Amino acid sequence: MKNATATQIAEVRNNHSRVNPVNNGRIAVVVSTQISARKHTLGVQFWTPEMIAMGTSTNTDRTVSTYVDHLVPATKPAEFVGMSNVDGEQFATFTNVTL
Repeated sequence: MKNATATQIAEVRNNHSRVNPVNNGRIAVVVSTQISARKHTLGVQFWTPEMIAMGTSTNTDRTVSTYVDHLVPATKPAEFVGMSNVDGEQFATFTNVTL
């Protein structure tokens, strides 16, 4: 599953079609999570642009998720612009994001 096929990625996208592509400054991405030495599973997680650039993330249960693709493919990749603080809440700003 580390090398997910286009059909497997399309199935994940279809199963998560109602998920917002951006939530609290994080981008919905398809990930492959290693469950055991021989087993991986595909799912959706919300990652920051920095996490996407790194390509992997360790989950709270110590499993490792690997970036596969954006949940909603963009014609241009989203670009992180910066963080803003409004009334004590932090918001990330991106360009090239279609909602």
